Amino acid sequence: MKYKILLSLIFLSSFTIAQQKKSTAYAITSEKQGQFIWTEVKLIDLSTGEVIQHVYENSKIPAQAFRARDGKPIHIKDEKGAVKDQQKLPFSTFSAACAFDRKHNRLYFTPMYVNELRYIDLGSKQPKLFYYEGESFSKAAVPTDEANHITRMTIGADGNGYALSNDGNHFIRFTTDKKANSADLGPLRDDPSNEKISVHNRCTSWGGDMVAAADGSLYLVSASKSVFRIDVSNRMAKYIGGIDGLPANFTSNGTAVGSNGKLIVSSANSVDGYYEVDMSSWKANKIDNKGNVFNTSDLANGNLAFQNETKAESIPLVTRPYSAGRAT
Repeated sequence: MKYKILLSLIFLSSFTIAQQKKSTAYAITSEKQGQFIWTEVKLIDLSTGEVIQHVYENSKIPAQAFRARDGKPIHIKDEKGAVKDQQKLPFSTFSAACAFDRKHNRLYFTPMYVNELRYIDLGSKQPKLFYYEGESFSKAAVPTDEANHITRMTIGADGNGYALSNDGNHFIRFTTDKKANSADLGPLRDDPSNEKISVHNRCTSWGGDMVAAADGSLYLVSASKSVFRIDVSNRMAKYIGGIDGLPANFTSNGTAVGSNGKLIVSSANSVDGYYEVDMSSWKANKIDNKGNVFNTSDLANGNLAFQNETKAESIPLVTRPYSAGRAT
């Protein structure tokens, strides 16, 4: 009997360790590997590349979504099953920004060029879509301008959501409670030490993704591998450096904190692999998942960076030359 109990404990311990090592994230991606159509949401095991769940499939467009304020239906298709207004589609103009709200089990997102916040309720058997219909998400005068569309989003340690436009001039905070509201806090400010690497620069700082840190700050990784630490209280963005070890043609578009506390980075234009980044040295190492990789425009899982540290510290790196790429 004691022997059986001991074996059971060993099995449970091994199972628990295996579960703890698994790093999962919601990914905005395409139906198939190698595609560049950001209309699908998948829950992915980033350590293996395995798709755990097809959360939203664009080939299965629902007949309706719902208004987030009062739950009334928004008809995506008419009585004949045709889509009359393309902007009613959940990912009508593709999306490059999402954030997982662990508290309410929701995945927030916004389609590019559409100034509207939306979310997927993950708690039901069939995930439901909710739109803050008719409500401007930011103060961008021309959201159809590439500079103004939202490409970075995360949920902060304070429970609020944060989103950022490509050019860094619209830093948005949104709440996730019953009386949810959003506020465009204005442009990010460059820390005086940034010198030539501005958070507003198109070549170095557009696109990418954000993750939240346990100390309340946010970390922005741009598509061109630039890293900034954002102080939410004063909107100050401090340039940390560039990620070392990523391939030259790899744009860093999705970021999420893994179960081991390291940053996981995915790319919209490369299926070379997912990479794990030490957030103290900012050095990247490829995750061995045998080529099972989806292009992704964004990642989200709700984990906080530096969860077990009292202060998030970063080592400045030598600035390397950057090449302009698509900001997503």
